[in-house]
Amino acid sequence: MTKDKETTIAAIKNQGMLPLFYYEDAQVSLEIVRALYKGGVRVFEYTNRGKAALENFKFLKKALKTEMQDLFLGIGTIKNKKELADFLAADA
Repeated sequence: MTKDKETTIAAIKNQGMLPLFYYEDAQVSLEIVRALYKGGVRVFEYTNRGKAALENFKFLKKALKTEMQDLFLGIGTIKNKKELADFLAADA
């Protein structure tokens, strides 16, 4: 599935909401994403609001390669160019 800007915006509009979430434990984060996915969420924003955000985002992206492949996972709360570069390198 192509996840370009227009496709992502259309998916958010279709979904009617954009869940935002961060938790320090990567496994808990994955379980939350799985639960939302089971409830019909297909667009999700993980937020950069803690020390573990980058590593957790990488963990989630890796999990999405084998499950929930139609989920649009983005990152929010990018505060500087280094964070931008780090998350882009993590496939944001």
